[in-house]
Amino acid sequence: MGAVRVWPAVVFAVVWTAAMAVLDAVFVGWLAGAPEPDGLRSAPFLGMLLATFNSLTVLFWRDVRRKRRAARPDDVTGGLETITRDGVTRVVPNGLGPTGAAAFAGFGVIGLAALLGPLAIRLDLPAAYVVGTLVVAALVAALAYRWIAARRRTGAGELVIDAGARTIRLPRAYRTAPSAEAMPWSRIERLEVAVQSMHVHGAAIPMYFVQAILSDGTRARVESALWPEKVLAERFCRWLSERIGLGQVRTSGRT
Repeated sequence: MGAVRVWPAVVFAVVWTAAMAVLDAVFVGWLAGAPEPDGLRSAPFLGMLLATFNSLTVLFWRDVRRKRRAARPDDVTGGLETITRDGVTRVVPNGLGPTGAAAFAGFGVIGLAALLGPLAIRLDLPAAYVVGTLVVAALVAALAYRWIAARRRTGAGELVIDAGARTIRLPRAYRTAPSAEAMPWSRIERLEVAVQSMHVHGAAIPMYFVQAILSDGTRARVESALWPEKVLAERFCRWLSERIGLGQVRTSGRT
């Protein structure tokens, strides 16, 4: 089934966490010993920047958790969580929950403001700028929380397989309302693993996902997860194919 390496993610998360702890301690020590008031002029900028970097620690440890789940010998879904009740299986999307999304969005605003502030204004950010940033960050975080909570509440982001009715409802990206109706298994000709490229600093990073080829020739993306590891996408594709009575698993070209 292929091996999933957990230790690189663990090492990176541990090193990052330790580095953030050291920087936080240095920052607190600097605050305690800085002369007033000139020595504290850049404190808001540094504090906002540090808060953003600290928030990334949660994402790195979440990646460790995902890889540990995928590395279990009994994993068949590529690390995705499934809930089965009364013949209906729900596949929970591999994404941030409401609280995590709110924190990520809020600290993202703070980090962006911390980087743009010194360029647009000066290093010693005025109080009005800091307060305004915190207000905007709180509003963005609240919107992110409501959006993800609505998707979780309605199940719009979940893949739902009804073994009794032999139907499947594909997850919807970004929407807060689920698909209007489930489609019969017979409408899916096959499932395949597809790949797309994410460009980061000029480098193309392949990310894998599963898509369904329907009887009319159209392609429907299964928006449950986007994996950096091809083996996990193939594992999920194989599991889903078996669930709906298909045996064909292919890998397509880049999209």
